[in-house]
Amino acid sequence: MSIFPKKLIKGKDNFTTFHMKIYNNSDEVINGQIKYKVIMPNGKIDEFNLNRIEQIEGKSELNEYDNYYINATSPIGRYYVEGTFWWNGMNVLSETNENDFFDVIEGV
Repeated sequence: MSIFPKKLIKGKDNFTTFHMKIYNNSDEVINGQIKYKVIMPNGKIDEFNLNRIEQIEGKSELNEYDNYYINATSPIGRYYVEGTFWWNGMNVLSETNENDFFDVIEGV
């Protein structure tokens, strides 16, 4: 998973984009769901399930882009994001692929 932009200016920027790239190395088609957990600087957690089924053909990859919006009440600081892909009741992403962050800074 990657995030762009990494720095949002409060009052100017409205969203950042999460890019989830998932490889299916098997010969089977897999169907699963992407879920995100955003840990805000104030400790609050925003968990969201996009309620869509992703299908990844055998020996292929999925590139999915999802926007995460901030508003006037969003706290300043670092937001940690955990992205997961659930298939057959298990998260099948490697740990190095599932964590990232972005910062919200004060506007000028």
